[in-house]
Amino acid sequence: MAETTETVSGKIRSYVAREYFPGNEDDLKDDTRLISDGHIDSVAVMVLVDFLEKSFGVEFEPYEVDADNLDSISLMSEFVLGKLG
Repeated sequence: MAETTETVSGKIRSYVAREYFPGNEDDLKDDTRLISDGHIDSVAVMVLVDFLEKSFGVEFEPYEVDADNLDSISLMSEFVLGKLG
């Protein structure tokens, strides 16, 4: 089954809410700036990359591990779908 924007975003949102916004899930929006606003640090970014790679079967190149691809659920979804598509 091909992944859609909704399914990719939903999986990422569920993970990010559980891991980084426990009890505050309502504060998490698709455009919440995770790295820029300090919600996640560099260690959390690496854990997040591992989650994305394993969940969607994609592989990040070292230069792709940055805020341009990981700063929000929307950006992560676009990146993952681009890798899949």
